[in-house]
Amino acid sequence: MNKEITKQYREYVRKLIDAKVVAGYSAYVLNKDGKVLFNDACGYADMALGTAATDETVYQLMSMSKAYCNAAVMRMVEQGKIDLDKEAGDYLDAYKKPLVIDHWDEENDMPVLRPAKTPLTIRSLLNCTSGVATQAAYDTKRFKYESRFSIVFAEPCQWHAPLSFDPGTDWAYNAGWNILAEIVLAVDGNGRDWAHYLEDVFFKPLELTSTTCLPYSDPDIAPRVAQIHIRQADNTLRSNTVCGFKASWFGKPEYWRSYGGRDATNCVFSSASDYAKFLAVFLNKGVGLNGVRILSEESVEEMRKNQIGDLIAHWVTDKKLFNTFESEPDFFYGQQPMKWGLGFLVNEKETLDGRGKNALAWFGGADTYFTADIENGLAIVAMMANSPSAHPACVSVFRNLERAVHDLPLIEVDPDELNKQRAEADRGL
Repeated sequence: MNKEITKQYREYVRKLIDAKVVAGYSAYVLNKDGKVLFNDACGYADMALGTAATDETVYQLMSMSKAYCNAAVMRMVEQGKIDLDKEAGDYLDAYKKPLVIDHWDEENDMPVLRPAKTPLTIRSLLNCTSGVATQAAYDTKRFKYESRFSIVFAEPCQWHAPLSFDPGTDWAYNAGWNILAEIVLAVDGNGRDWAHYLEDVFFKPLELTSTTCLPYSDPDIAPRVAQIHIRQADNTLRSNTVCGFKASWFGKPEYWRSYGGRDATNCVFSSASDYAKFLAVFLNKGVGLNGVRILSEESVEEMRKNQIGDLIAHWVTDKKLFNTFESEPDFFYGQQPMKWGLGFLVNEKETLDGRGKNALAWFGGADTYFTADIENGLAIVAMMANSPSAHPACVSVFRNLERAVHDLPLIEVDPDELNKQRAEADRGL
């Protein structure tokens, strides 16, 4: 990495932290051989308490947890216990003969349902074309359904709700990973819940000592967990500690009981360095840095292919339902359509930020970001703890990390300009 660009990057992140549009961060970059190319941390893990963010800070991964589920499913495919093109109902009776919301009966304020015309397959659950949409997709029908029946994103009752569209006909981000986890546990769980399954299959074999689904039960990890910081109307952040929460509900025993022990969407807590080590599995054709094989080379290659054809991975389908200023990230920045592989965002062409084609990438709902750039042999991770996620300043922290890795000039955002845009967006609501 170019020393001058690296210096500029560190200074840029600190400027965003000083402006309180980013609370703090930890970043880690390593190559496929395990050599650390960049390691930095600054700002706060908890602004209210003055707790510094360090390279030992543990962050709530939120949707970056799903990468573990992706790998778990592919392991079962390799073992012949799961077939990507079989229906979910072939493994669990609850998913036989799925129904679709055809339209909304306005007079009776109820959904009109019909049988799905296409099969709900394991592949469709991984590539987000299953129709198991949620309010996260902000589809009008789904929004009305979930509001009408008080269904909350990712809760168990949502997993069995009607589909928003026929599988394979559209793309919508969703909680289908919970269904996948349910299936994996059915064929390979041996009585374990998802937290302990991940520990046995991934965390322990890969020697990820700062990774867990139960952080508050671990006396070493609990003090290192970053607090979520809530974005205020003026664009600045305040710690959960002063917003009514002493710690995240995620990761607590009562959380796991409420989800039947199988939440795969938000469950993992990890450090930036541990997550980079996990990503090294994909860089090395399925083998961890310690030599432990997790996946086959064929599985890794299948995961990084475009699995949705001409469909586009989009975040918000009805902008009238949500203020999209902070919640509709385009991680290719208009350079190319967003595509989806088996559980990951993939790019069919090299990006202008240096990312090699068919990299695996995504982010988490508390502002954690990653790329497993297989072509260039790089695992790039930036972790923050903010909500709502995907604020332009936070996205720029990751984008510019990726650019700095490739010795490209930074594309900075101005915190004052962001405040102006936020005010304009608020006035437009």
